[in-house]
Amino acid sequence: MRNMSCALTKTQIRDGSKTVTRRDAWLKLQAGDLLRPVNKTVGSKKGERPHPLLPVGHHLRVVSVRREPLEAITQEDVIAEGFSEMTPAAPKACTANTIAQQCAVRSIGEGSA
Repeated sequence: MRNMSCALTKTQIRDGSKTVTRRDAWLKLQAGDLLRPVNKTVGSKKGERPHPLLPVGHHLRVVSVRREPLEAITQEDVIAEGFSEMTPAAPKACTANTIAQQCAVRSIGEGSA
């Protein structure tokens, strides 16, 4: 299971409103893979471990994966990412034609298939 940093969308992960994420370098991710949403994965202090955002036994399952340019993001996509107050403009660290891995996810708990 792979950790997925969700520092900006902790509440949306917990309430289930984040159903899509985009990641730049997750080229091997496939439908069916499991993800553990955590508070952060980069910038931790020595000895600090990421904290899971969901209860033990709960995680996210990747439902679909596709590559697309950031300029293809719609307002519906922005909302699914957990940023209902934002618009589809490209993040400052990217350009509109940056290609990102778009991953649809759903929350599953203990005993779920």
